[in-house]
Amino acid sequence: MVTALAEMPIVPVNGSDRDYAKHRYVLWFGTCGVTRLMIWARGLEDAIEIAGDWLAEHAPGHIMPEGDERLAELRKEA
Repeated sequence: MVTALAEMPIVPVNGSDRDYAKHRYVLWFGTCGVTRLMIWARGLEDAIEIAGDWLAEHAPGHIMPEGDERLAELRKEA
């Protein structure tokens, strides 16, 4: 299993912010597949907020409320 994890890509979300950010975080999201995001931030709270913004724009199926119209569309497509 370690080999499979090592082969999964890590998406650098905000590399341009690393000059002012204090920490670097790798956060994992997903149920069936995994999306790993590398985020530079001043704290974990900021990193989670940045991750949420990125996921909403680039991977909308990861974070959305039950009953969302877009979620219903994605389920139909799947």
